[in-house]
Amino acid sequence: MASTAINMDRYGVAWFKMDEASGNLIDSKGAFVGTNTGTTIVPGTSGNARNFNGINNVVQFNGRVIPVGKKSVRFRIKTNQISPAGDYAFVLDTRGTNLTTGGGLVCFVYQGNLYFGMIFATQAVYVSHLNISDNLWHDVLFTWDGTSNLNGLKLYVDDLITPKAMNTKSFPGEIHTVNLRLGWGGYPYYFRGQLDELEIYNDVITTQPDRSLIHKNGSYLTFFPEYMEWRSVGASLTKSILDQYGEDSLEEWTRDVFSHAFNSIASYSSGAGTVLVTPVTTVIPAKSIHVQ
Repeated sequence: MASTAINMDRYGVAWFKMDEASGNLIDSKGAFVGTNTGTTIVPGTSGNARNFNGINNVVQFNGRVIPVGKKSVRFRIKTNQISPAGDYAFVLDTRGTNLTTGGGLVCFVYQGNLYFGMIFATQAVYVSHLNISDNLWHDVLFTWDGTSNLNGLKLYVDDLITPKAMNTKSFPGEIHTVNLRLGWGGYPYYFRGQLDELEIYNDVITTQPDRSLIHKNGSYLTFFPEYMEWRSVGASLTKSILDQYGEDSLEEWTRDVFSHAFNSIASYSSGAGTVLVTPVTTVIPAKSIHVQ
């Protein structure tokens, strides 16, 4: 899969792992710093995370951090906050309290549901997902392709292949009025819960591999990032399909191959969860596939 490290190398703006033992949030990619006010260290999804008390905890950064134009924002979140009507628990904010001429990216929990919004003056567009407040860790990814194309905004939760929600930013313009902050969107809008692994990118990212073949329901499929979906490339495995779409390195899978044929020759070896396409001739490189 396209790992965080790979995506960061390509499109990374900032990466806050939140593994610090105390103090401020340190950017592992760039030079941003998040000044901590009150958040505490708790176990996270990998290493440490930050806990926000929902009363007065906030992390204030020394820059906007969120880019203008194409973007991806990914983080892990855990909360049981179900705020009453009119109470928005802000996870992140670059809009501030200027509700008439300001603008920015916002994310908040409202009555147990997660919302991402892009705001410009009095115009706004949102994507949302229900029932985030179950006190479990969730992997959240928000993307915008930088255009007014249909469904250019996408929100993924846990399943980073199929979006939970999509919407279209039909209005022009984008600004970020204030520097990025976590846990607060102006009094009394504080977030109660935990955050981990905040990643900011200046393009639409995917966690899918650049090159991958899977075999499912009698067809070979590959992932097309531009469409964010798997599409068939053929019913039989040919040398051209393998060369074009097969993985260059071995992948670990959970299921073995029992009966597949390459050029009418059974040419797959399997074991320990690894599926390796054995070259029939020396000019065909070894590739790997995922069998579902």
